[in-house]
Amino acid sequence: MLTRSLEVMRYIKASAGRSNLRVVFENKNEPRHDGKTIFLPKITAKMTVDELEEIMSSTDHEVAHDEYSDFAILKEKKINPSTSTLGLLWNIIEDSRVNALEAESYSGFRELWDKTTPRLLEKVLKNNTDDTPLSVAILALIRWDCEVSGPLFPSCALVGETYPRNKKFEKILEVFTPRLIACQEESRKIEGTKLSYELARDIFRALGGDPDKEEREKLLEEESGTEEKKGKGEEEDKSKKSKETDKKAKEGTLKKEEDEEWCIKKVEIKDLASKLVTTHDLDHGHMSKVGLEHDVIFDSGSWEITPVDDFVVVDYYNHSSTHLIQSAQLDTDSTAAVFYCNAFETRIKNEVSVSENFAQQVKRLIQIRARVKYEYGVKKGKLDQARLSRIVLKTPGFSERVFKNKINSTVLNAAVTVLIDMSGSMAGDKVLYAGQAAVLLNNVFQVLQVPLEILGFTDAYTGTCPPVMYVYKPFTQPKLSEEELVKNIGASSASMLGNPDGECILWAYDRLLKRREKKRLLIVMSDGQPAASRGVSGLAELTLKVIEEIEQQKKVEIYGLGLCSNAVTDFYKDNSVVSTATDIPQKLLELIERKLFNEH
Repeated sequence: MLTRSLEVMRYIKASAGRSNLRVVFENKNEPRHDGKTIFLPKITAKMTVDELEEIMSSTDHEVAHDEYSDFAILKEKKINPSTSTLGLLWNIIEDSRVNALEAESYSGFRELWDKTTPRLLEKVLKNNTDDTPLSVAILALIRWDCEVSGPLFPSCALVGETYPRNKKFEKILEVFTPRLIACQEESRKIEGTKLSYELARDIFRALGGDPDKEEREKLLEEESGTEEKKGKGEEEDKSKKSKETDKKAKEGTLKKEEDEEWCIKKVEIKDLASKLVTTHDLDHGHMSKVGLEHDVIFDSGSWEITPVDDFVVVDYYNHSSTHLIQSAQLDTDSTAAVFYCNAFETRIKNEVSVSENFAQQVKRLIQIRARVKYEYGVKKGKLDQARLSRIVLKTPGFSERVFKNKINSTVLNAAVTVLIDMSGSMAGDKVLYAGQAAVLLNNVFQVLQVPLEILGFTDAYTGTCPPVMYVYKPFTQPKLSEEELVKNIGASSASMLGNPDGECILWAYDRLLKRREKKRLLIVMSDGQPAASRGVSGLAELTLKVIEEIEQQKKVEIYGLGLCSNAVTDFYKDNSVVSTATDIPQKLLELIERKLFNEH
C-alpha cells in the first residue's frame, strides 16, 4: 500500500541499522545482502501490501543472519548453498536457527514472519513439483522445521502440514529434533553456526549423502580452478564413483524398493535453491538473497517511490537544508524573495486586508458549533426533570426515557497541513494566490489554536531529481508572522521546477498521520497535472492511487484546491477551484466548514 511506503522504508533502514548495514533501493529485482549492504528493489506504485511486508520481514531475517551467523565456516569449506547439497541443507537449518533467535528477541518480527512466510512456503511447494530425491528431501526438511518451530510460528506450521509426507524421511529427521531445538537456543555466533553446520552434515549423511566427499570435491575444484561443468565422459565417470561411494554410506541410508540404493544425488542445486525462501550465494559475494524470488516488481512504466532519506528538505524554521544546492533557498533576503514579497505587497496585500475578519468569521462559526448541546429522551445519562412525568405512564420504551446526555464538541481537536505546489507552472498569479491562502489559514488557525503545518514542494534538477519539500511553518512553531511566512514562500520561489505530486503528498501525509488530534486535514494547492523533472511516466497514476488510498482509509481528510485550473477535479473527490484572489476567502471558509464540521 502506497501510504505505507515511507513507513516501510524507515522500518527497513532502522532494522538494518541494528547491524550497521546500509540499504540501497535499486532499479532491479535482485534482493541480496553482501554483508555490508542490503539491496532491494525500489518501491513502486505496483508493489502490493504483501510484497512490502515480505521485504520488511526478510530484511529482519537478514539482519538476524548478520547478528547470529558466521559464514567463515562455509567459506573455509568452500561450501556454497547455491551450488552444494550440503550447503543447501545447512541454509535451511541456519535459517531456522536465526529466525527462532530473532523471534524470541522481537515479537514484531515473530508476528510479521508468521504472517508473510506462509505465502512464501506455499510458493516453495508450488515450485517444487519434481520428485527427485533431493527435492523430496528438501520438502520433508521444511515440513519438519515448520513443525519444530510451530510454537513460534503457528501459521507456518499449518502450511507445513500441507507439504507431502514421507515416512522414511520423517523417521530420520525425527531423531534430529532435539539437536535442531538446541541450535535454535544457541545465540553465540560461531558456536551456533558450528552446531547448525554439524547438524546439516549428519542429516546429509543420514539421508545417504557423503559430506566429507562433497567438501573434498569443492576444495579440489577451488584449488584447480575448474569450476566449469565437466564433459559428459567425466560426468559418467563421476557418476560411477558416486555409486561406489554411496554403497559405503553409514546406517540410516534410505533404499528404494527392490533393495536399490536410494541416496541424494547431485542435481541442479542452483535451480532448486532459487525456489527456496532464502539462499546464500557465497561465490558471488552475496551472503543471502532477501525473500523469495517474486515476479519482476520494477517496471519502467511504474513510478518509483523515492526513499525517504533521499527527499531534499529545506526547513525555514531550523534554517537547515539536507541538500547543498537547495540551501540557497534558505536566504529570505534573496532577490527572488524580495521580488515575491514586493509582488505580494502590491497585488495581494489589499485582498488579505479586506479579509482581516476572516479569522473572526471562522471563530464565530466554530463557537456556534461548539456550544454545549444535549441529547434528550435517552435511557441512560443525567436525570432530566422536565421528563419525569413519563415515569407514571408506565409505557414500555417511553417511560424509561427520562435522561439527557451532554454532547461535547470536538471541533477544535484537529490538525491541518497545507501543501503548496511550487513547480514552474505556478509562477505568477498562482503562487501569489497560494501565498494569500496560506496567510489566511495561518491567521485563522493561529487564532483558533489549531496546530498547522505549511509546506511547499517541487523537485531538484540534479542527480535523480529527488522531490524537494519546503517547511515554511512546522507544527512545532505555534506562531509565525505574515511577513515571515511570505518571505519563506518567496525564498523558495527561486527554484520552481517539477511537481511530483504523489510522492510529496505521501511525505506530507506521513507527517500529518503522526498527529494525535481526532481530525486531520490535508489541503493540497495545485494548478495542474503532476509533471516531475525526471519524467511523467506513471506519475499521474501514482498520484491518483495515493489520493484514493488516503480517501479510502479515512485517517486523514484530503482536499484539492485548484489554483486557476480544474485539474484537481480529476484527482480529488473533495475539491474546489479559485480563479481570482477575491474567491479565496469564501472558498477557504467553505472548506473549513465542510471538513472541520463535516458539513456537506
